[in-house]
Amino acid sequence: MAHPETAAPLLPARLSLPRLRAAAAECTACPLHRCGTQTVFGEGPQAARAVFVGETPGDQPPG
Repeated sequence: MAHPETAAPLLPARLSLPRLRAAAAECTACPLHRCGTQTVFGEGPQAARAVFVGETPGDQPPG
């Protein structure tokens, strides 16, 4: 299957956090879907004034 340049076609018609969470779990827009083990959504108020985004080390050691 060819991968689109963007995940936009995979977004639900009506956006909500639960729908986006489900769409992310099923996303195949990039090669990460082959080796990724989970999508992670944060927690907190939707109207937060600040959002911190980080990444932890992967589940596989560097090659």
